Amino acid sequence: MKFHPFTIVLILALILAVSSPVPSMTVSSLAGDGYVYYGYMPSRIWRNETLPGQERAPFIWAVNPGNVRTTGLLLLLGNQDGTRAWVQVLPSGEEVGSFTLRRLQQAVISLPNGTCFKVSADRPVTVMLLGGASIDGESLSWTRGEAEIVAAGISTFHTSIDGGYVGREFVFYSVQLEAPHTYAGTLPHAVIALEDSHVEVWDENGSRVASFDVAANKMKHFSLTTTKVYRLTSTGNVMLQTFATGDERARSCFLPSPQGGFVGRILYTFGHPAARAYAAYPEGRGYVATSLDGSKVEVVDLDYGKKTGDLTVGKGLNLSFQLAPFHVGLACEKPTLIMYMSSYNEGGLAVAGLKAGQVVKLLVPPGEAYVFACKDTVVRLDDMELRLAADSNLRLWEGLHELSATENLLLEIVNVGEGQGLGSFGACLPSAQSLGMTYDGLKLKPLIPEELPWMPIAGAAAVAVVAVLAWRLRKR
Repeated sequence: MKFHPFTIVLILALILAVSSPVPSMTVSSLAGDGYVYYGYMPSRIWRNETLPGQERAPFIWAVNPGNVRTTGLLLLLGNQDGTRAWVQVLPSGEEVGSFTLRRLQQAVISLPNGTCFKVSADRPVTVMLLGGASIDGESLSWTRGEAEIVAAGISTFHTSIDGGYVGREFVFYSVQLEAPHTYAGTLPHAVIALEDSHVEVWDENGSRVASFDVAANKMKHFSLTTTKVYRLTSTGNVMLQTFATGDERARSCFLPSPQGGFVGRILYTFGHPAARAYAAYPEGRGYVATSLDGSKVEVVDLDYGKKTGDLTVGKGLNLSFQLAPFHVGLACEKPTLIMYMSSYNEGGLAVAGLKAGQVVKLLVPPGEAYVFACKDTVVRLDDMELRLAADSNLRLWEGLHELSATENLLLEIVNVGEGQGLGSFGACLPSAQSLGMTYDGLKLKPLIPEELPWMPIAGAAAVAVVAVLAWRLRKR
């Protein structure tokens, strides 16, 4: 059998294209002597609910005493054996816990409402801020005064064992609704593949509980037993998210960038229709995007690799929007900050960070919001310059602000309406050092698959054909 020279060259070009070595990814960060994490235990951990039998107008609201909490939980997980970590309350600096953690070992500290804290560790640890009746499983019914089963997930991205939101190994704590993802809009964990990956999930006893393949720019969701520690490994770089929506169950979350930090041009998230505003809870629920310079955003359905819409974020403004596809990629023309926000009646907690020298537009919703400084820094908030000492914080007021700082800043937002509290909350906290992480060698593929570049290949093939003909002439 004889092949036309063009066919031979085309086959060789395709073989070379698919067999080119994939560059290895290295993680670099600004970490020096250790890692530090900051946070704030929300002050209002309770729910203002309608009284039994008063679900129709005129509504009668009251705080359910069985859901009032005066403390919340700070959970630490060891990513590596022999990790040393300690917890301090701020501003006093009093140490309230010190641990040496094995891999997958957890340590839990109870902190009073309204407490600011700092976690220090000699290696990256998984730090989670958790609380509320729906999380601790001890919600009390109005009428019987006895414990009832209340399940609510959280919305957060989990950090890898390297400390950032991108990696090939994660140690994490499962807080999700033990039901199919279609129930009440509460979704399970999801792997977001940045590269073609084979993923395995292991429990704390070393038993494999899940195994699957997921292609680059695809998302695969899976369910786990709640309140358990797990370890996820992957052959390629991935992100790990859990997302909660649904009636009265929406939870807030900033979208970290796979390129580092929280202001990015490629972002991923769930976009289940349940994330939209319900008739009873429309105020505030949905995605919010801000961009310092303005940006166009393409919405891509990752399941089908198709663009489903275009958004325009005005320069220095904010844009609220909803997402219909189940698995979503967002391609931003310019760096953009995007947050999913629960309604003010539901309440939510979200964390993010700002790199040193980075300038962002930030929408602060009703509730409480703080930025934390790990080093002495100068913060510029709108037209004001403020000096923050290391381990101190600044409370932000409601509205759209321009924010920057000379050192890395960590951010926590509690969005909750006046007269309402948080029935539950949860987030995985980033370290100040993780904000400076870069992922050298990670080449993100386009969200919309590119067609095979026939013209360049044909051109190369034509050149090769000429070379073959010239070689044959010389042989003759």
